[in-house]
Amino acid sequence: MPLEFLLASNDPASRRANPQRTVKPVEQISCSVDGVSLTPTPNVIVTGLTAGVLDFSDRVWIRKLADWVQVRSNLRRASAPPGPGDADPAIT
Repeated sequence: MPLEFLLASNDPASRRANPQRTVKPVEQISCSVDGVSLTPTPNVIVTGLTAGVLDFSDRVWIRKLADWVQVRSNLRRASAPPGPGDADPAIT
C-alpha cells in the first residue's frame, strides 16, 4: 500500500538550502523506518520552495496494510527536527 505524507522545513537556513541535498537524507530516513518496503524504493518529491520553507512529499510503500498508521507515525517522528526540549543527539 502506498503511503504519502508532507514534510516542511521552516528553518531559516533552508532559505539557502539546496533541495537536492535534502532529498537524499529524507530518502535514507524513510528506508530506515520499520515497516517501510524497500521495493519499490521511497520517493521524495519537492512540492514547494518558498522563502524559508522547503515542502516535500515522502511516498513509500508499506509491508502490511494493517500497520499503515504506525508506519506513518514512525516516519513523521523519524523525520521531524528536534524540538527545543529535545536532547542534542551529538551530545548524548
